Amino acid sequence: MNSGFDGLNAQLITKYSTSGPRYTSYPTAPLWKDNFTEDDYAAGLNEHLSTRTSKALSLYVHFPFCENKCAYCACNSDTIDSRLKIAAFISSLQEEVQLLIKQTNVLDGSYIEQLHIGGGSPSYMNEAEFEKFLAAISPLIEKSKLSEFSIEIDPRGLNNEKLQFYAACGIDRISFGVQDLDPRVQEAIGRVQPAELLVKALSAKNKSYFKSINFDLIYGLPFQTGESFKATLDAVKELRPNRIAIYNYAHMPKLKPNQMTIREEDLPSAEEKTKILVTTINSLLGGGYNYIGMDHFALPEDDLSLALENGTLYRNFMGYTTAKARNLIGLGPTSISGFGRYYAQNVRDTALYAQLVGDKILPTSRGLRLSDDDLLRRDIINSLICNFYLNFAAIEKAHGICFKDYFGPELNSLVCFIDDGLLTVNEKSMKVSFQGRVFIRNICMVFDAYLKKDEQRQFSKTI
Repeated sequence: MNSGFDGLNAQLITKYSTSGPRYTSYPTAPLWKDNFTEDDYAAGLNEHLSTRTSKALSLYVHFPFCENKCAYCACNSDTIDSRLKIAAFISSLQEEVQLLIKQTNVLDGSYIEQLHIGGGSPSYMNEAEFEKFLAAISPLIEKSKLSEFSIEIDPRGLNNEKLQFYAACGIDRISFGVQDLDPRVQEAIGRVQPAELLVKALSAKNKSYFKSINFDLIYGLPFQTGESFKATLDAVKELRPNRIAIYNYAHMPKLKPNQMTIREEDLPSAEEKTKILVTTINSLLGGGYNYIGMDHFALPEDDLSLALENGTLYRNFMGYTTAKARNLIGLGPTSISGFGRYYAQNVRDTALYAQLVGDKILPTSRGLRLSDDDLLRRDIINSLICNFYLNFAAIEKAHGICFKDYFGPELNSLVCFIDDGLLTVNEKSMKVSFQGRVFIRNICMVFDAYLKKDEQRQFSKTI
């Protein structure tokens, strides 16, 4: 599956290094409407469940607390001074579940096939708290229906007993927030976690409990260099996680005040970031990982690799995933739902979330009902970003258009990618080259109808 990255050079990376969406949704979240209410959400979900042939859903639950806030973090999470706040949140979560069941009339455990618990740091919960957490969402879960049950883990404070506890709860995929193993980088981002923690956690016995293990890494952090990050990659490859996701750090201290402790002068230059990116891709390819696309890598036998190979890869708010249950329900503060032609997001503030569900109101803060044009462009972007291929006839049949007529300007805008060897286009289809996967966000942006209308939105860098 890996074809190598001969020809990928600094000039191409510099040329296409611009800000753009990550396309975990289309239209992207900043475009959703504040007047989308809890009634719109419930009606949309009922419409979806009553009309879809396949009603399989994924469930994401957002745990909004961490023991400490890392300097780089852009997630919605708070530190807490009392574990009573965890108990209060679990009580609110239980209320949200009951409200959702009541307002949708038909939603129950028979729909949920994938469950992911993220945050925040859900591993901050102790065993008793976690059991209450699972009990709160249990009306939506039938364990026999789950094809995947995953959780995000902070390696700090982890031990063998807790990993065994997770396995006993039915969790089969775990994701570690690693970021970087260099002590100087860890000190700068406020996340000191020696590599020995991971080595101990991932003993052969502990690894045997889980179907898949993921590592999250970040490049662009203070004091990183190509050489230092290669050392992290070498250590990671020794531990052999099934999946590796590497994200580009977005420095936005005006929006994320916790990032103010990171000094801009300590961040790697654009040239150094390019070196880190190329080093990462070549190192992981050389280590036997398949390049799934954009920011994800997986071992050949992992479900992501198999999904890419058989054309069932999908992308949603959790990144690349299998398409077993592509429609998503979100619970907890700031969580996002996406099903059919609807998106919805819960309120961000944990106190407001608790107040709303306590008043028997679903905590929906905004959302969107997609237009026919939105659905068309979403299908195109999803095909390109997941399959790296687009069949014009399939799009024409699904949406009742003539592709060349509808997208004439967009086709003309693809010339630069064709000239750079990142894309081929003929009368019937377009195909992204292996090298083009690095620049897939840029290619997808050509089909984004909203980018020119709103130049003020802030995105992460595409490279």
